[in-house]
Amino acid sequence: MEESLAPLLPVKVRVKEGNRGPLVLRREGRPLAFLEIESENLSPDEISRWSYAILALAQEIFDRLWREKTFQGYPGAGLLSKQLERQPLSGLLIKFFSDYQPEGAFCLEDQTFFLPEAGKDFLLDLWQKGEIFTSASVHLESPEEIEEASSLLELAELLGFSWLSAKAVRYLSELGFSEENLSVLKTLQSLNRKGYVLVLAEGPAPSLRCLETQAEKTLHLDPDKALLALSLSAKETASLLKDLHLRSGFIEGHHRHWPLVKVWAAFEHARRLAEERPVLFEPYSLHALADIYFDLGDLAAAQKAYFLAAEGTAQPLDLLNSLGLVMIHLNQRKAARFLLAKAVQEDPKDPLLHYNLALFLEKEGKDEEALEHFYKAHDLARSQPLYAEALAQRLALKKEWEKIKEILRGSNLGAEGLYLLGKAYYESGQLEEALRFFKKTIEIAPKHQLALAHLALLFIQLKGEYSLAEAILPEIENEEEGELAELAQDLTVLLEREK
Repeated sequence: MEESLAPLLPVKVRVKEGNRGPLVLRREGRPLAFLEIESENLSPDEISRWSYAILALAQEIFDRLWREKTFQGYPGAGLLSKQLERQPLSGLLIKFFSDYQPEGAFCLEDQTFFLPEAGKDFLLDLWQKGEIFTSASVHLESPEEIEEASSLLELAELLGFSWLSAKAVRYLSELGFSEENLSVLKTLQSLNRKGYVLVLAEGPAPSLRCLETQAEKTLHLDPDKALLALSLSAKETASLLKDLHLRSGFIEGHHRHWPLVKVWAAFEHARRLAEERPVLFEPYSLHALADIYFDLGDLAAAQKAYFLAAEGTAQPLDLLNSLGLVMIHLNQRKAARFLLAKAVQEDPKDPLLHYNLALFLEKEGKDEEALEHFYKAHDLARSQPLYAEALAQRLALKKEWEKIKEILRGSNLGAEGLYLLGKAYYESGQLEEALRFFKKTIEIAPKHQLALAHLALLFIQLKGEYSLAEAILPEIENEEEGELAELAQDLTVLLEREK
């Protein structure tokens, strides 16, 4: 508005806040903004005389700009372009499959929005509400990139994502899927719906070239990977892929729903197999793909794929466990507990199931019940440091140092386990043993501040050496609470006595 009126008269346009005078711009009778006329060439009397004529002109320009620059009552692509001319913007590009109306968005086309600064928290709220959408995290540097970002959104939709994160884009790029291949992907999807077998294969280039001779259409994803449409039966396709020694997933023709998702799922299924053989899409294939979605941060896509795979998975307990973890992230606490507890009930000898249930119970404030499952996980896999260290961390809160020594001794520990064992000896008065394990901790994790602070104390107590204490104290003396703050206080007292 200011730019449009500038050739005629300097004007400031302000958001309407209460009654700010007569020069109010309206939309469908609703006051939206007011005008402030700024001119050194007009006297106050002249401004007053011409103000209503200026307002009429401004209202006409405003109505035209509204038609040109907005879409469905939102700022449109034109205004987003204008913003990008001033500064780059990061946020979510999102397409809703409902009449959901987000706030603070630019509307690019019907139910497709760009939300600056929106991220995972916004998505989590939508997932918890059960909204159906597809989205992509984007960073826009210029107006030209708006259309490119829309292609990314189409790719997300084709491959079953509700959220295409930056991590997901990198994963798909390594797989060979990108927005540059969008038109070919759509062609291959169309061919499958017409009856062609769709194959995603990986292997030696000569084998792929041989397979390509049988293809109606080929998308080369990289030198050793291709997506192809074949005019063969499923049996003939399986035999050919086996003869060519290609790791591959494929689907039969006439898939109306999600053909690209299904062939990708079959390929991920094939990747999991120890032997190299072609995989015809089956429900377990969606279990394999759900794990990928989950790892890439797309909780809604993972949840949907796990549910669809539930009746045919070869690993039902693993599915229950994974789906339970998804429910935790979605804050569906009752469903999460049911799934994790059911997995433990179905296989009470799997330590990972007990461990995950214990973590959940701990978050729910059920510490004693959680501790039982930490014990069980450790009892079932005593050689696994993950379970030993997890149990030791909880016992440290209870100051059960003898139990910690018993649990951790002889295990192949990481830095945290070595530190806990060192602390157990320290608290038991076995200072030489504590010194040994704190040193081992520092060898693995040189910046482990708790281990360094304990070492500094032991160097003073056992050797009369203060140099380490003098070096470490400036790094930890500003700690206000917790174990590190207590150690800093102890070191301060000892150094002051030395002085």
